[in-house]
Amino acid sequence: MDEVVPGFDSALTQAISAKAYPWPRKTRRSNGRIVSSPRDIIDTGELDSSQQLTRESRFVWRWDWRAAHALFVHEGVTLRNGTELPARRWTVRAVEQYKPVAKFAKAVRANV
Repeated sequence: MDEVVPGFDSALTQAISAKAYPWPRKTRRSNGRIVSSPRDIIDTGELDSSQQLTRESRFVWRWDWRAAHALFVHEGVTLRNGTELPARRWTVRAVEQYKPVAKFAKAVRANV
């Protein structure tokens, strides 16, 4: 785990900043920049800076995103006014890109 977790933590951060997420329209971000699709999921920086990694035991690690909007970004949401915000599942992207299970299996085989 010690060999895989730091790299996967970085992969999660990189997935948030990847310009890889489809978006249905142009949007003005809080900094005034106009973005369209594909785009990253960084606007104010609150989401990526809220990422927390906790080691709970030798083989249990937990990632949390403490930003209030993290769940809505990850799973998507329909606002009260009917506007749909699509899911942008950065955790899935990180798993697909980094392949932590395969890296873990390789590390275990190398240390047996």
